[in-house]
Amino acid sequence: GMDSISTSLKVGRQHLPKSLSPFAFTEGWQMIKNSFDAALLVNSSLPSTTFVYAYVTKANNSTGDISDFNNFHNEDGTHMVTLQNKSISNLTLTGTYYLLPDATDGIPTINGGDADAWWLDGTYAADAFTVALQGGEISPDGLDSTDAFGAKIAGNLGQFGLGLAYSSTG
Repeated sequence: GMDSISTSLKVGRQHLPKSLSPFAFTEGWQMIKNSFDAALLVNSSLPSTTFVYAYVTKANNSTGDISDFNNFHNEDGTHMVTLQNKSISNLTLTGTYYLLPDATDGIPTINGGDADAWWLDGTYAADAFTVALQGGEISPDGLDSTDAFGAKIAGNLGQFGLGLAYSSTG
């Protein structure tokens, strides 16, 4: 058979999927989806594994003028690295790291510090039930970190769907 291409590069205005970019993704609830000016590199050379690198420079929020693209963090872009693995049947594990240069610019006591953000997600989806855990943290230079955690169990019982969810932020 013919080998498939394992690496792709996309540069320009584009949508970013929530499954691979949990902190900056294209939302579909509005009439016009938000989009990003970005370079997106995706590699799937390793079995059941997807590696993603994105450099995002601008975004629009599509709540006003859709041509109004705002710079991320002044002139610096955001770097994102995601690793997703589906080696175990029904289980998807995803880890994402962001470097946000000058994320705190404009706060007088910080004078342009960087921020780090990470997100971990594990979802086991079988025929009758789903279990999901996720957590993340953003850590700006010179400020307190913010973290979040969530858990969900959902399943079907005959014609009824049942779910239990928990989340916390701090």
